[in-house]
Amino acid sequence: MDSDLNISSKKLIKRLKELDRFKHSGSVREGEIEKLQEYIKTLETHVVNLKPHSNKSRKKLNRLVADIESLKIEIKKRNEVLDNFEERFSKYNVPKRYENGHKQPLKGYVVRLQEYMEITWRKEAKKNREKGHWNLFEMMTSMDITTEDAYFAYDSLQASLEEIASMISSFLIEYLTLIMVASNESNEIVSRRLDELLTVVECLSIEQDNKYSLVNDVFVEIVRFFIGSMELAGPFWDDNEDDKKKKKKFYFDEEMEDDLAHHIIMEILRLEVSFSNPDFFPMMLINDMMFSISVHLKCYVFNEKLKRVVEKIGEWKSAIRFVEEVGDDDYSEMEFLMQVLEAGVHEICTDNNRTSWTLVNLVSK
Repeated sequence: MDSDLNISSKKLIKRLKELDRFKHSGSVREGEIEKLQEYIKTLETHVVNLKPHSNKSRKKLNRLVADIESLKIEIKKRNEVLDNFEERFSKYNVPKRYENGHKQPLKGYVVRLQEYMEITWRKEAKKNREKGHWNLFEMMTSMDITTEDAYFAYDSLQASLEEIASMISSFLIEYLTLIMVASNESNEIVSRRLDELLTVVECLSIEQDNKYSLVNDVFVEIVRFFIGSMELAGPFWDDNEDDKKKKKKFYFDEEMEDDLAHHIIMEILRLEVSFSNPDFFPMMLINDMMFSISVHLKCYVFNEKLKRVVEKIGEWKSAIRFVEEVGDDDYSEMEFLMQVLEAGVHEICTDNNRTSWTLVNLVSK
């Protein structure tokens, strides 16, 4: 067989198999990698069928040569298509903390996460700034909303932002609730998880010195509010050994916990990219375009992704097994805390003026 074809086919097969590294990427649609990898068997079959045999006639050998050249062209095209897929997959291929059966220490994970942010997003954002690009927030603040069309477009974008941010924030509340239950009601574990979550979320801002950062303005504030609320509420339970023996025991799956946190983090980053990444020329400011962006974000960019997070929450809920019934007092206190968190999240997500945050500022004092 043609040596060039042999080498190129092996390289393509290797690339297709290596797509597995993107299986946890937030850019991959369900079944997308598996569909691309289906070509491995097809290519292997083609290569086997193109092996020459000595008893072939000249006519068949000429046809074989033509088929080899055709397959070379096909492999080249497949590689070009694969380039585009890999570029898209890498965008939200946020590093996972739990890998190979253990959870990486926070310090090492933060280094990996910062490297990913620098290579994937911050370098490009810096280049775009130098070209005069704006982010979507800056585009919105420059709109003349005195006209009906402009106001409608602005209001639609603002509504989409608030709806998506509120949904992601509700996932954070669910995450905290599950941590509280699945940790066997350990104050220490809950506190540590929130502190670690804050450190991770702080890494997700694209332009760390830019005032228009959803990560800094919304999600960092939300996690800080969670921490403040937990401290203000005080322990819901005692961590002494005698009380622990009396308490119910829950099944805590650290890998499942990290998987849920990872999916939430990806959606926080996706919203940061959508509104805080300098990706627009100021001259692109058109009302119809701005309205189209609001619809596109809600219906096409986030719809499927947020459903995936809901599924992850459901999976972890199903994995928490009760040995004894949960006491009514435990749940009533927890439900009250969740109501407080929901009210604070609503303030942060719907009011850009921090001075008017009533509950959040009360907790932060």
